[in-house]
Parts: sequence; structure tokens; C-alpha cells
Amino acid sequence: MVLHVVFSFKNTYYPLQIVFAKVTKEKIMATKTLTDRFGELRELYGYRNAMYMQGSRRADFLNDACLYLQRLIRKGEKDKVVLTKAMASLFARACAYADSFENLPIVAALALKYPGNSCAYCKTNPCVCSKVRTSDQQFNTDSSMLGVPGAHSTHPAYMNWSVTDWCTSLERMYGKNNRERGILDARSRLIEEVFEAENAHFNLSGDPRITLVQLRENMSLEFADIFAWIFSICNLLEVDLDTELEHRYAGNCRHCNKRPCLCGPFTRHLPGTSSPRVSTVRSN
Repeated sequence: MVLHVVFSFKNTYYPLQIVFAKVTKEKIMATKTLTDRFGELRELYGYRNAMYMQGSRRADFLNDACLYLQRLIRKGEKDKVVLTKAMASLFARACAYADSFENLPIVAALALKYPGNSCAYCKTNPCVCSKVRTSDQQFNTDSSMLGVPGAHSTHPAYMNWSVTDWCTSLERMYGKNNRERGILDARSRLIEEVFEAENAHFNLSGDPRITLVQLRENMSLEFADIFAWIFSICNLLEVDLDTELEHRYAGNCRHCNKRPCLCGPFTRHLPGTSSPRVSTVRSN
């Protein structure tokens, strides 16, 4: 509903509609949780991804984004617009890969592995873990509930955290260590976590000793690590991921102008480039 009302300030009249629009947009941004962002991307691209991006293609799609980020870091890219778009694309591709496993409780897994009160490994705040963790710096929290369908965090407040909330929490807990080790180390850790997720699924899904519940638990924790490193890299690069996600993915597809996206198969290329790699789908 639009109210055609004006208000005056120092004898100047302003349309109240404009003020409402600004406040409403800021309010919507403030109330969107990480789960909401997952849902937005599923709503926008899930229909197309289900047809054109099955199996290992989703992992390849994410690896392309990691490779593009690596190129930007190596050449010392300083343009915040370029870096922010790259991180938003990386986040979207991680969501596409995670979505192939059907409603993994990733936020609940983040809450277990990266709680806001203390490091889940060294049990201190901020984290004082060494780069190679010692025997007393291990994750030993019971995470078995993650494998149960419909799992939620035992700390409901985390379910209401936005992308910005997670970035802020990780900066407080791990920011000092991450800055000391540098962006190249963070990039390497992200690539390592993506590989671990692929490897874990390949190995565990074929192991008859591993139950479905255990496999879902393991994959939830692997994706928690991936998203934690995406957020940590955003902190190191000082980019506003949440605002970019709102700009790029809250509306219609940028290519076909539809929601859900109705784009067909395209030549896959690295984000931000026109260099073809293999025939698959248009990038997010």
C-alpha cells in the first residue's frame, strides 16, 4: 500500500512515500537471516540447477569461483566492487553445491563449530589455536543431531543471525589470527575445505559402515567450514557481503529477468571473465 502523504521540515515539503521506502529496505536487510539467504538463492536458481547442474558439476562450479578469487588475490586486486562481486558469486555457488544435499542444517553446524562465545577448539575467546592444532585443540562437541532430518541449533539465537552477524562473530573470534596469517592462507584454507567436502562425500557415501545420518552430519560440518572461511575472507578483504547478496540475488535473474531463473545451458566461465572452460551452465 502506498500513502500519498507529505510532511514539512523548515518550510520544505517531502513525499512520505520516499521515507517509507528507505526505512522498509533497511528493515528488510536487517531481518534477513543466513537461512533466508540460502532460501533466496534456492528460489532463484534451484529450478535451473536441478536440470543443468547435477553431480560433480556443482563442485566444479564452486571450484571455478575459488580459482577466480585466487587470481584476484595473486594479482593484488584492490577494487572493492570486483572483490565484493567475486565473494557474492562464491557464496552463491557454495549454496548451489550445498543445496544438492537437500536441506543440510548448515546454520546449526556453524553454531556448533563456530559459536560466538568461545572457540570450539581451544575454548577461549578470542581463539588462540595454533595453525596446526595440538591434541588439546580438537573439536569434540557432540554433533550427531545434525544428521537427523529437520535438525536445528540447540541455541535458537544463532538461527536468527544474518550474514553480517556471522561475519562479525568470526572477526571477533578469529580475526587477529587470520590477519596475522594473511589472505593467501585464508584462500588456501577455503580451497582445502571445498576439497575436503568433495572427498568426504566421495569416500563416505560409498562406505557401508557409514549411515545416512552420519553422512549428513559429516557433510553439514564440512559446509559449515566452507561458509566460515567465505565469511572470514570477506572480513579480510573488508567487503560487505550481505548488501551485495541483497543487490544480486533478492530480485530477478540478472540475465533472463525471471524469478525463478529460466536460463538454459551456457558455456561455463570463471566469474568476471569470458574465457570458456567446459560446456555447462551460465554462472551466478
